[in-house]
Amino acid sequence: MADGLINLTVDGVPVSVAPGTLVIEAAKQAGVLVPHYCYHPGLPVAGVCRMCLVEIEKAPKLQIACATQVAEGMVVQTQTAPAKDARQGVLELLLINHPLDCPICDQAGECELQDFVFQEGRSGTRYAEYAKRFNPVEDFGPDVLYVPNRCILCTRCVRFMEDVAQEPVLNVSERGDRAYIGIHPEARLDHPWAGNVVDLCPVGSLLSKDFVPGQLVAGSPGPQGPKGDTGAKGDTGAAGSFPGTLPSGKTLRGVFLAEGTAVGAGEPMGDNISFGFSFASAPTRSPARSARSAGATGCERDAQSRRRDE
Repeated sequence: MADGLINLTVDGVPVSVAPGTLVIEAAKQAGVLVPHYCYHPGLPVAGVCRMCLVEIEKAPKLQIACATQVAEGMVVQTQTAPAKDARQGVLELLLINHPLDCPICDQAGECELQDFVFQEGRSGTRYAEYAKRFNPVEDFGPDVLYVPNRCILCTRCVRFMEDVAQEPVLNVSERGDRAYIGIHPEARLDHPWAGNVVDLCPVGSLLSKDFVPGQLVAGSPGPQGPKGDTGAKGDTGAAGSFPGTLPSGKTLRGVFLAEGTAVGAGEPMGDNISFGFSFASAPTRSPARSARSAGATGCERDAQSRRRDE
């Protein structure tokens, strides 16, 4: 253990990391991305998705890389048959009730579920004859919609609100295959940092209302019913299932620490300062500044602006 570092091998690549480093972070230094959903370097470890299962030499069974600390001489294998079979099983269970919303999902192309299913998931489902469970979309707050059909229960949003924002308004309600992300009945997701949960979500389950297409929220309320209502086979409830129209006053979503950013390297941004696109149409903006003079060149407009300031 030279210089206080711990030496280990990940998929044949030797690496040296600081004591207390998690296997999943050590694998990144070896150039290996271990599939994961619940883990985020800026949040407390939960170990609930069981997607980061890897094989560690001399360990009696597979270990989750997000909650296992490195040890001197550790040998980690991420691509063995038992590890890949276990991750494939996790993906198959996640897809049993997951809707085929990819063509209309906000997260399409950036979805970690898409990526890992394509990387090591099954080529087809064994549950085609069963109808997918349908739950209506919920309005969590002034800027966030929750689509429970797409949720994989990684609990990133729950841990962010509880441990980072210090406002525990979200939880995991029910148990087993009936579980979903619930919100306190007397609270709203309106904390100044609440918009960060949209960026934390690895799938398209939490949506920012600023980016929801109008046709999904226009007009009539969507289907209502208790949790666990089952729609027709193949019904994803995507189009027309968003209850009601968007409120006129909307906040801007924030950006949490990017995956791979060192813990403590930054803080979540407030929703009202994270993005600046809404100011262009804000009613408080000066009409004189927002309207361009007809036929005026850029230099002339700058001169006009300076004269107004004087």
